[in-house]
Amino acid sequence: MEWISVEDRLPEDGQSALAIEVGDDDPTVLYMVDGVWVEPLSEVRWAWPVTHWMPLPEPPKEGE
Repeated sequence: MEWISVEDRLPEDGQSALAIEVGDDDPTVLYMVDGVWVEPLSEVRWAWPVTHWMPLPEPPKEGE
């Protein structure tokens, strides 16, 4: 998968994604709600600007 610039497009509403924020190389799992990045579980809006994102891969199938 390739990283997608937030300038090109954003995830669909409710979609989880790996996100890279300004000045950081470690991806964070976030999801999109009404055009705003939100932390899973806490429902807190993400405070740092995201530059790139990619969809999460499919989870492994049982027995793999």
